[in-house]
Amino acid sequence: MSIDPEAQSRNAIARQEVNAQRALLAELHDEFLRWFGRHYDLAAIDATLAAAAVQRLSGDPLWLLLVSGASTAKSETVTRLEKCDGVVPVSTLTTEAALLSATGRDDKDPNATGGILREVGESGIIVFKDVTSILSMNPSTRAPILAALREIYDGEWHRGKGTDGGSRLHWKGRVIVVGAVTTAWDKHHAVVAEMGDRFVLLRIDSSDKDARLAHGAQAIDNTGDEYTMRARLSGLVAKVIENVNPKVVPRLNSAEQQRILNAANFAAYARTAVETNYKGDVIDSHA
Repeated sequence: MSIDPEAQSRNAIARQEVNAQRALLAELHDEFLRWFGRHYDLAAIDATLAAAAVQRLSGDPLWLLLVSGASTAKSETVTRLEKCDGVVPVSTLTTEAALLSATGRDDKDPNATGGILREVGESGIIVFKDVTSILSMNPSTRAPILAALREIYDGEWHRGKGTDGGSRLHWKGRVIVVGAVTTAWDKHHAVVAEMGDRFVLLRIDSSDKDARLAHGAQAIDNTGDEYTMRARLSGLVAKVIENVNPKVVPRLNSAEQQRILNAANFAAYARTAVETNYKGDVIDSHA
């Protein structure tokens, strides 16, 4: 049986890089638990890192929302991407012009960027600190923004401006979106349907009273050290993402593939539509 030296070398390099990544990730986990306490859900930062890493890979973009009630550090988690390359932080959106705008030469603000998508360029990451504010907008303002997000996910958006035909602004690229949202997400079924299935949702449990009290006590302990905490965590997050090598992707073994397939199959069942009667009881389920 012949052994390919080049393949062996590639595998050895891949193992080294994966081990280095695991060491960085373990260090990052320890730091997050140090600042947020043992009740912090490490899946939140792991999913956030995965979304940011996808920006360095090819294929479809990943849009992620951390969903939970208050006091679970979801906003602190997503905003720790701030030091990663290509990240554009966004507090909220007021109109679709915030995504892509045009300003006359005579009245152009020297600090104007032309909108979030101009800042992102052809590739980048948009971090929404609070998606809830978009959901709570007036429907006439919210609808154009959600329609724009649908097209942005697909990689291209044309926005008309002006009257009597006016002109069109154009953006084309690949953008990752990561955001935090309260469980109000579940109360806006119609709005979510308008946006379509663009987001992967990671739900963080905020019902545990002991965990909530522990989070509060930890926040008190961190008082005065918030700047140090954020700088340290953001630096580690950026370091992990910088070390993602798109040319070295570990192969999944059969057991790992099966776990992913099982999760995907469960998700397909869970998202299947059902029909209910006036009492809310299920009377039929779609295939």
